[in-house]
Amino acid sequence: MGSVASVSAECRAAADADVGVGSVERQIDDDDIEVRGLHAFTLEKKVGQGAFGCVWRARRKHQDGGLVAIKVQDKDHISQHGQASHVIAERNILSRLQCPFIVQLLYAFQNHEHVYLVLTWASGGDLFSLMGRMNRLFSETEAQFYSAEITCALDHLHNHNIIFRDLKPENVLLGDDGHVLLTDFGLAKDVRKELARSICGTPEFMAPEAWTGCNISASIDMWALGCLVYLMMVGVTPFFDPEKRRYDRTRALREGAYRTISTVFGVKDPPSSDADDFVAALLRIDPVDRLGAPGGIKVATHSWLVAVDWVALREKRVAPPML
Repeated sequence: MGSVASVSAECRAAADADVGVGSVERQIDDDDIEVRGLHAFTLEKKVGQGAFGCVWRARRKHQDGGLVAIKVQDKDHISQHGQASHVIAERNILSRLQCPFIVQLLYAFQNHEHVYLVLTWASGGDLFSLMGRMNRLFSETEAQFYSAEITCALDHLHNHNIIFRDLKPENVLLGDDGHVLLTDFGLAKDVRKELARSICGTPEFMAPEAWTGCNISASIDMWALGCLVYLMMVGVTPFFDPEKRRYDRTRALREGAYRTISTVFGVKDPPSSDADDFVAALLRIDPVDRLGAPGGIKVATHSWLVAVDWVALREKRVAPPML
């Protein structure tokens, strides 16, 4: 009973969580005011399960009757595992963001047992599921498109002093229009007032410095992008040991050695040398030297992405390779 009360108090101290997010950051209209709780939605199907809750596909009962995703988090579990600050941070971070390649937080509210985040519905699933459905690797052109849109999302975060800290294919959704939507900001960190020191993330995508909790910067997201590009084109992450059938943490942290994309492909349909160089630049051990590091060379200027029309891309005027 006390744990639920403490989480509830923390959530309300951050903001009044029983109204639309618009009351805090955005202007809302009269229809939005009707949405103050779960009663405004019909839960249709559970589509995800996590350590502290689940995600439902739901439909609005009013307005346009459209689909949304509702992230439901259990207050008891949140409190028992000391995760209240992460829940509050996720809500506050999402309420600040407006980017076409990041899920939008539509509403946030709570009751005695749960915290609810109502988010953009993405009918295309995630990149990990897409790879399974395709039963093939991404072509270089496909990998370039998704990498460019993810880069736009990361740029938006970093420009707002936010480090994502958990970039992986499961957290890259595809919207109804086939474009990227970055999701799950439970580990994201707003570094305006406090530096990131926690050791967190998904091991196969964690930069060397992320394992120590020292010198954490937006550069860790660039390392994860390099791992993701490699995965899309090769089918495994760069530091996966095929003999041991697991991630080789020692090689990633100390040596930074991996088989290049071209080496994996050999002479059969090899990717461009620019693809190899792009990944290598993102996977530099020293975070200061990494492509896209704060104050360093921008990802968008690399030769692998030089043909991207960034203005058209940000306006979603570049057609996605798959719908």
